[in-house]
Amino acid sequence: SFVLGLFSIYYINEKKWLKVIVSMIFIIWGGKRIVLLSVALSIILYAFILLKNKIKKNDIRAVFGTLIISIFSYIYALRNWIINSFLQQYEIIDYGRLSMYKMFEEDYYFSFGFVGQGLGYILNKLDNISIGILNLHSDWLHIYITIGLLGVFIYIYMYYRVIIKMYKKRKLVSTAIMVLFYTFFLYFTDNTAIYIIYLYPFNLILYKQIRE
Repeated sequence: SFVLGLFSIYYINEKKWLKVIVSMIFIIWGGKRIVLLSVALSIILYAFILLKNKIKKNDIRAVFGTLIISIFSYIYALRNWIINSFLQQYEIIDYGRLSMYKMFEEDYYFSFGFVGQGLGYILNKLDNISIGILNLHSDWLHIYITIGLLGVFIYIYMYYRVIIKMYKKRKLVSTAIMVLFYTFFLYFTDNTAIYIIYLYPFNLILYKQIRE
């Protein structure tokens, strides 16, 4: 489902509507809520891009600014159990994710002073717990615990610089922005960042946009 969502975003920008329809059928069949939501939000972003007609630098800043605020708000809400209260109030099933996150609540705090626990920390802890969980189902939480608040900011900023360089060279950036937006949204509740089957087409699409 993750990869099909990625392809559907790419095909939308390429205006290959038959492939979009086929991809969407399999996405709906797959039933992954985060994929459906990420694709829907990416389509809204695409509509915004069409309305703007021409993307400006401030539009790129607005997209990345929104992502940064959303990511840090999410980390803050997780650490302070705001999301837990919300899910319980509206009886939303989280498939055990919050129980996993709770195992790490003493390993991080929300502050510029938090520099992370280092590479491999989460996997080592999960391995020592020995309860059959292979990864934390939130890439953003994983990245935050690993490299800290400033590390997350730098991680996002590097992608921002790539998009800005493309923009300065007058390359078409709409596909790259949408693919990044879709991918970064998946990172909220899944561990997409470790799947080579996802990262390969993701980076291939970005590379294609840079080379064009």
